[in-house]
Amino acid sequence: MFRLFAVLGAIVMFFIWLAPNNNTTSEYQPDITPVPAPLTAPIQKPLENTQQNAQPFLLNEYILQPKAEIHFSARLLGKERYRLGREADLSPYDFALGWGAMANPQVTDQIKISQSGRWFHWRADKLPIPRKELETSASNVHIIPANQAVKEQISRVDEGDIIQISGQLVDVRSTDGFFWNTSMTRQDVGAGACEILYATHIDVLPDPF
Repeated sequence: MFRLFAVLGAIVMFFIWLAPNNNTTSEYQPDITPVPAPLTAPIQKPLENTQQNAQPFLLNEYILQPKAEIHFSARLLGKERYRLGREADLSPYDFALGWGAMANPQVTDQIKISQSGRWFHWRADKLPIPRKELETSASNVHIIPANQAVKEQISRVDEGDIIQISGQLVDVRSTDGFFWNTSMTRQDVGAGACEILYATHIDVLPDPF
């Protein structure tokens, strides 16, 4: 009888050893501060063709076609000034913006971020969050300032600031055949994944972290 109990006890201990440990930390789940609600994702609203603000308009001899209204509340991960190329005529700055986990310095401090050639680049020795989450929680945005006040505010904001920037996503055309199209989703990566933002409003917000 004692031997039977010993065998049964060994079996029970074997299955307890096999059971998953629910307290084990996932590879991509560091103990990070929860993301405040305003920083969770950009808000995008489609424009109807019948709306007045959906009509194309002329800016510096370029035709801008509004595609959607968009509002970013995000951390400014990078800010790059451009002076050469057709694109710089309209958009002298690119903003690398991060929201969700990519607004959290506990995450971004582990990621090397750079900008060049109108691209946003990142590198990490070890991913602090899943790659897909990283790619869909940050974007390189080509900024077209709508007025002098926005231009001045763009020059004042610094990398690391929490900013709110709003306006319209636009496609750009010119009569000589030049074109520049905006991305319409945060799910894309690579060529064509950048947003072209006709920025009408920009503010610096308190940092919640």
